[in-house]
This record gives sequence, C-alpha cells and structure tokens, in this order.
Amino acid sequence: MEWLSIPAFPTAIQIWLSLLVACLVERSFPISPAVDPIAFFRFVCQRMANKVLPNEQQTQQHFISGILALLLLLGPSLTIIYLVRAFASYQWLLDIILLYLAMQYSGVNKSVSAIELALQKQKKQLARDQLKTLVLRSTAPLSSVGIAKACIEMATLRISHQQVSVMFWFICIGPVFALAYRLCYEASQSWNIKLPKFHRFGWMAAQICIILQWFPSRLYGMFLALLSLSMTSKILYKRLFSFNGMMQSNGGFLLSAAGLALNRNLSGAVIYDSQKYQRVKYLGKQEPQVDDIKKAQAANTKAFIAMFAIMLLISLLINKP
Repeated sequence: MEWLSIPAFPTAIQIWLSLLVACLVERSFPISPAVDPIAFFRFVCQRMANKVLPNEQQTQQHFISGILALLLLLGPSLTIIYLVRAFASYQWLLDIILLYLAMQYSGVNKSVSAIELALQKQKKQLARDQLKTLVLRSTAPLSSVGIAKACIEMATLRISHQQVSVMFWFICIGPVFALAYRLCYEASQSWNIKLPKFHRFGWMAAQICIILQWFPSRLYGMFLALLSLSMTSKILYKRLFSFNGMMQSNGGFLLSAAGLALNRNLSGAVIYDSQKYQRVKYLGKQEPQVDDIKKAQAANTKAFIAMFAIMLLISLLINKP
C-alpha cells in the first residue's frame, strides 16, 4: 500500500491539501440524497422528534428532551468515528472522506440553478415547488421577486453554514469536530426553533450552532461584502462593520453582507407554520430580480475562494513546525 503514502509536506500543508481534495471531490461528485449519510441523519432527527414530542403545550421537559436527543444522536456515532480514525493507517484519507461527507452542498447549488431556469421560463409554480424542499418558509404566496429573494438568502446562508464553518473547524480542531458541527447543524435544522413546537426541544442544538457559526460567518460575510459586485457607498460598509452590525445574528450579518454585495434588499415578511413574521431591513436598496440569483452565486463563489485561501493561512498559524 505504498501508493497511499503522501510526500512529507509540513503538517499545515497536509491539512489544507486534504481540505482542497475534499472540496474538489464534493464539487465534482455530490452525493445523491438517496444515499447521503447526512440526509439519513436528518431523517433520524425528524423521526426522533415525532416520537419524543407530544402534541401538547411546550414545557420545561422539552429542554431536557432536546439535550438528551442531541447527545443520543451524536455521542455514539462520533465516538466510533474518533476511535476508527485514531487507529487508521492512513488518517489523511479518512479525513478526506469525513470532510467529503460533512461539506455536502453542491446539490443545493444545482437546485438554485434549476430554480433560476424555471423563473426565466416563467414557470413560477415549478420554481416554488423546487424551493419548497430547500427552505422552511411557506413558498405558496411568493412572487417571482420573493422566490429570487428566498433563493439568494438560502444559498448564502447554506454555503456559509454547510461549507465555510465546516472548513474552519476542520482546520482549527480536526475532522471529527467538523463532522460533529455539521451533524449538530442538521439537528438544529430538523428541530428549527422558528417553528413553535421546537422552541424548547431544538434550543440546545440551535445555541451550539450559533456559537460555532459566529466567527466563520463574520469572516465569510466580510469577504462577501468586500468582494462586492455593486461597490455601494462607504456609509453602508461602516454600518455593516460597526459594533451593532457585527453583533447581529449570524444570519442577519450574512444577509446584510449579501445585500451590500448585490445592492439588493433581502428583507421582508416570511411565513413559518402559517404565522407571518416581519424582519428588519438588511443593507441594499433595490428588490432582487431573477438575474440576481446568478450574480449571488458568483459573489458567493468569489468569497468562498477567498475563504479557502485564508484557511491555508490559519492552518500555517495553528500548525507551526
């Protein structure tokens, strides 16, 4: 098995190269949802919630149930993966496989392109149906502008949470922790606290994700705004990077950065579980159009490449010889 041996690169370079290979493989060969282990984990989370949550008013017990459910789902799986990796002969190969699983996103990107194509052909109902599988909000009342807006928001949030945060924690701590974050993120999405029935049950998973996504989200949002396609006024940049701007929610900061990059208004009312919520106005003036979906994809690609380069610098700083 000498062909599996790799040249004696410095540790920092080996870690970054593993990340590069995993990213390239994920972009080239995304896993079908039918065989995706992450999708199966999502399914297990949903079934567990159906079994555990009774159809009654939320109580303090739901906090405890949510914590125990998260520990039960993550603990055994991650322990086995950690032990397998500890005794693996070629850890770098296992790291690439774990990253490949944890960084699954390209399927979402293809769906975004399909939604854009449907809108261009004036097939709004098809676009709504495709978007419905990707977002929590109700898509039935959405116009073409609303579909484009929701699509841009969803893609920006997902590339940050599903890929950038995974990359960051892989570089800083390791592949098992990066996978643990991704599984916790999937649990938080399955038990989304935007839905009343999960306010308490999904609280712990949501709080862990908020903490682990905070710095990667700010770093990615910074590149997204600075590599702007619109080059809007300096005042808006100051607002984004002010103390209040930086202390927005993770999603709020990312959408503010995306709105600034595109000069598009990404705020507006959303409907979750038949309840309407009005969000604050993010940076950007004009309403997004269908063509802005492709522009948003281009902006996210540029910011992702910049983040990838920064990952090498972080790896070199953390893994000094």
